[in-house]
Amino acid sequence: MSRKEAALKKTLLIIEDDREFLKTLASRLEKAGFEIHQVWDLDLAEMVIRSRKVDAVLLDRVLNGKPVTTEQIKGVIPDDIPVVMISGMSDAETVEKLHKEGRVAAFWHKMESLNKLIAIIKDLLEGEKPRRVRADLARFYNMVFDLPQDSREPAKRDVIAYDPQLISIYSRIRELTKQRRFRILLLGPVGTGKTHLARVLAGDRMVLVSPSEFLNYKSKTGIGFERNREAVWVLQNIDKVIPEVQFEVATWILKSDASFIGVLHIQTPKINLIPELLSCFSSNTFAFPPLRARSSREFDLFLEHFLRLEESEGDGKSVDLTDDAYFSLSYYSWPFNLRELKEVIRTAVALTRSRGEEAIGLSVLPEHIRNLTGEIMKNELIFRTWVEELLENLNLKMLSLDDILRFKEELEYHLMKYFYREAQGNISRMKRLLKTEKDIHKRHSIRRLREENREP
Repeated sequence: MSRKEAALKKTLLIIEDDREFLKTLASRLEKAGFEIHQVWDLDLAEMVIRSRKVDAVLLDRVLNGKPVTTEQIKGVIPDDIPVVMISGMSDAETVEKLHKEGRVAAFWHKMESLNKLIAIIKDLLEGEKPRRVRADLARFYNMVFDLPQDSREPAKRDVIAYDPQLISIYSRIRELTKQRRFRILLLGPVGTGKTHLARVLAGDRMVLVSPSEFLNYKSKTGIGFERNREAVWVLQNIDKVIPEVQFEVATWILKSDASFIGVLHIQTPKINLIPELLSCFSSNTFAFPPLRARSSREFDLFLEHFLRLEESEGDGKSVDLTDDAYFSLSYYSWPFNLRELKEVIRTAVALTRSRGEEAIGLSVLPEHIRNLTGEIMKNELIFRTWVEELLENLNLKMLSLDDILRFKEELEYHLMKYFYREAQGNISRMKRLLKTEKDIHKRHSIRRLREENREP
C-alpha cells in the first residue's frame, strides 16, 4: 500500500478487554478497509491517541469489570473523535445517558451484524448527507411519531431513522413535487407512513379526502374546481370504491390543474384500480416497504423511540428490554408495521411498570410474539446477518443462475451434513431430526453424502 492510500484509509481505535473478541473484530474491520489500532484499557488508548492518527473509537461499555463513565471518556478521547459504544448487554438506559452527555455518537450491540457496525462508522466518518433530503425525511418521521416539526429525537442526528429504500423513494418523489402539477400514487401495507408522507408533501395546500368526499366537493364548487392550481388533493382508499366512482375520479383528475396524491393501503402487489385511474398517475407509483423489509438499524431506532416515548409520557423512569424480549420483537414479522409496534410497546411498558419491574420481559409481550423465543430466533438473526454480509461482499453482477443454484446446493449440503452425521446415515432418523415427512433420500445433498460415506 502506498503512503497516499494509507493516508486515505480511516483509522479506528478499538478499546475492548475481551482479547479474543478484540482480535476477531479487528480482523473483520481490517477486511472492510479500515486501519486498526487495538488496546484493552483506557491507559493504552490514551497513548495511542497521543501518538497516532485516530478517526473514530470503538469503546466497550464495560472494561475490566467496570462500566466506562463520561469523565473517563472525556479524559482520554478528544471531543473531535466520535465514539461508538459497543456492548453485549441490554443497557439502553446507560447508553442514552452517555449519548445525552455528548460523548457517545452511536451504539452497536454485539448481537447485531458487522455490516450494521460498518454502516454506523461510515455514517459518522463520511460527514453530511444531502441536507435537503434529510431535513424533509426528518419532517416525515416527526409526523410518524407525532413530534414537533423541529424535533430531532430520539437520535441526535438529522433523521430519526435512515433506511436506504425510503431515502431512494423520497428522493424521487421530491423531484416530482418540484413540478407545478404532480400526480403521485403511494401504496403499501397499513402503518408504513404513507399518509404522513403525503401530508409532508402537500403541506398547507393539502385537502385530505376519500373519493366520495372528493366528488361531493367537486359538485359543490362547480367549474372553478378544475382550475384550482393551489390544492394538493390527497385521495385515500381510492381502490375501495366501485369502478364507476373510480372512473369519475379519473375524469376529474385529468381535467384539473391541481396536484393529486393517491394513498392505497394494500397488503398484496395487486392494485385494484381501473386502468383509467391508474394511468392518471403514469409511472409515478411508489411502494412503501413493510417494516420487516427495512434495515435492522431502522427497526432498532423505531423500537428505541417508542420506548422513550412511553418513558416521557409516564413517570419519566426508563424501561429497558431483556435479551429474550428483544429477540422476540426482532424476530416477529410485524404485519401491521409501525402501528402494531407502537401499541405492543405501549402495552408492554404499562404492564412492566404495574409489576414494579425495570425491563420488559417475555411475559408482558403478546402470546403470538412471546412464542417466538429460543434458539430458532437466534438462528434467524444469525442467518439474516450472514445473508447481509454475503450480499455485501459478493459481486452480484458477475453471478449467473448456475452460480446461484450451485451456492444453494452447497449450502444445503453443509447443513444436511450435520443431520446426516447425527442420524448416522439413517434417513428415517434424519427426517425426524429435520421435523419433516417429505421424501429426502433423492435430494442431491443426500446422494452426495451417501457417496462420500460409502465404504470402499
